[in-house]
Amino acid sequence: AQTAVNYIAAARQFFNWLRDSGRWKEPRGFERIFRVNRRALLTNRERKQAAQGVDTFSVAELGKLWAAANEQNRLFFCLGLNCGFAQMEIATLRTWEIALEADPKCVSRHRRKTEVYGKWALWSVTGDLLARRLKRTPENAEDYALLTRNGHPYVRYRENVRTDAIAQAWRRLVEKADVSRLGFKYLRKTGADMIRKIDGLETSEAYLAHSEKTLARVYSNRDFDRLAVALRTMEEQLKEAFAL
Repeated sequence: AQTAVNYIAAARQFFNWLRDSGRWKEPRGFERIFRVNRRALLTNRERKQAAQGVDTFSVAELGKLWAAANEQNRLFFCLGLNCGFAQMEIATLRTWEIALEADPKCVSRHRRKTEVYGKWALWSVTGDLLARRLKRTPENAEDYALLTRNGHPYVRYRENVRTDAIAQAWRRLVEKADVSRLGFKYLRKTGADMIRKIDGLETSEAYLAHSEKTLARVYSNRDFDRLAVALRTMEEQLKEAFAL
């Protein structure tokens, strides 16, 4: 279903470009051609999964992962849960996007996938782990904050092959911790679910740095102070469950 939606969206962009460049005149009803009922494309298995809701880690599973993780995996864990970052967001995090001298410490950046600006107040442990790691990161042309011990980005492409060191480390960690085999991106889903339960959909969308669909994006800014309060509450909830 997602592949079909992606192809249709790409085709629409192409025809929009033709129209806007004056090379082609759109016919009547043009917009209707690209309307997609995504639910109608789902298999029975996907419908069942959708009815059951989004898969997330339980707090108990998060505790087991934290206990089994080394310092590097704990940093990935914190960035995935505290900031909602997937592997590429971590791999492309720049030094100048991190403000450890601010109060509160935070990461501010435009999300690569949506180009939406986001700002995440850092938990104490996230800030401490980042500070220790930044001291070991060599200067590099891209100003990447985190590099492998060989000086490479954690996610990179070579000869059309993607190498994802974060996903590889995560697979080893979930096996060691003996938890459900959900991928690294499910930390982001888990964090969004927790934030939504703490302070509602709007704050959860700010956490995810999703594109806004309404005119609110033109007339108002997202409330990152409110998100910071929700993240503090989330930190306290996790502290009660395990020593974060």
